[in-house]
Amino acid sequence: MLRYLVRRHALPPSMQLRLVFFSAGTSVSSSGVAASPDPLFMVEYLVNTCGFSADDASKVSKSLPRNKSTENPDVVLGFLRYQGFDGANLRKVISLRPRLLGCHVEKNLAPKFQIFRDMGLSESDVIDVVLLHPAIIDLNFQNTLLPRLKVWESLFGSKEILLNNLRRHGWFMTTNIENVSWVYARLQFLYAK
Repeated sequence: MLRYLVRRHALPPSMQLRLVFFSAGTSVSSSGVAASPDPLFMVEYLVNTCGFSADDASKVSKSLPRNKSTENPDVVLGFLRYQGFDGANLRKVISLRPRLLGCHVEKNLAPKFQIFRDMGLSESDVIDVVLLHPAIIDLNFQNTLLPRLKVWESLFGSKEILLNNLRRHGWFMTTNIENVSWVYARLQFLYAK
């Protein structure tokens, strides 16, 4: 039936491919309306805006919510570029945390970047910290990230030692606060070498 429609209406080749892929890859509800938007939408978006290869964009897009608009992803990408993320770093952070494109910049991202700047990290250091600790993007700023930073600063004894550890070790920021004594002992062991 689909081939007949494509031949009968002589759709351009690019639309034919989309139509075939869309009809095969989406489910239809009982009312006959497609349950999700075109699966190629975010693949094309990632290729065009971030420079992903088609294969990489396809892999990343599987973890993204099916957006019908590029409004929020555009805002997120603009914010990250303003923070100093270049093409390669942008692709890396999106590959590590695809749902980043669905974040609310004002509520979720801006406070996290600002706290690291307020602590004294340079633009490149903030980028390195986010790439080393991509889970920071998922942490709630008020209830998780800020308390962890305060606990670690008090355990290390200074902001400078905390910043040094943020630049070097990716695992301690995502460790549960209840396990802090074990992590602190591990960090002391690493610094004793």
